[in-house]
Amino acid sequence: MANFIKKNWQKDTSDNLIKAGARFGGAFGAAWALRKWFGIQYEKNQDGTPKLGTDGKPIEKRTLYNIGGPMFLAVGVLGDLMLEDERLRAICQGVTTFAGLHSLAVISPADNDGGGLANKIGVAGLGDSESDAALMSGVAALGETSETSTELPPEFAEYAEGEEQIQDTDGKTYNNDWGYLAENIDNADQFTKSVNGLGDSQENADLMGTEETARLMGLF
Repeated sequence: MANFIKKNWQKDTSDNLIKAGARFGGAFGAAWALRKWFGIQYEKNQDGTPKLGTDGKPIEKRTLYNIGGPMFLAVGVLGDLMLEDERLRAICQGVTTFAGLHSLAVISPADNDGGGLANKIGVAGLGDSESDAALMSGVAALGETSETSTELPPEFAEYAEGEEQIQDTDGKTYNNDWGYLAENIDNADQFTKSVNGLGDSQENADLMGTEETARLMGLF
C-alpha cells in the first residue's frame, strides 16, 4: 500500500506555515482589492445622488464588478505558473482561491430562497459588495457593537435607593465598591465596616440562618 505521509515532514513545518500565511494573505488581499476597486458602482445624477430606476432602486453599473473575479483568477494562475519564488507563488495561489469563489458567487449569487450556486457551496455573500465590506475588507464586522442603555433596570435602581449608604472615614460612600477597597487596602483598619471578617453575627444569622452562621463561625 502506498505511503501517503511524507517521511520527516516535521522539518518542513516552518516553511509550510509561512506558505500557508502567504496564501491567506493573497486571499485577503484579493478580497480587499475586489471590494475596493471592483465593487458594484451606481449611476449618479449631476448633484451626486444615485440615479433611480423605474423600480425606485439605484441603477447599478456592474461591468467592473463582473470582470473583477475572472481578472484576479487569471492573474493568480499566471503568477503561480511563471514566478520562481515559492512564497510569491503561494500568494498567487491564495488570490486564485478567493477569486475563483468570488467569480462563482457573482455568476450564481445566493437568493433569499436558498437558491443559487453561492448558497449551495457555502459562499453566500462573497459576491455581494455589502457582505465583502463587512466580512473581508478590514474585517469591519469584528467587534461591531450596538447602542445599549446604561441605565439600571428598575429592580436594581429600587434596591440601590433603599440600600444603606456606608461611609468611610474620609467621607467617601463606598457601599460595596470593591475597586475602592482594593486601592486602599493598606488603610483597611480605617474602614468603618470590616471587609475581611464575618461582621455582626446577628446580621449573618438574618442572611444565612442561625445554624449556618454557627458552623461558619466555628471555622475561626
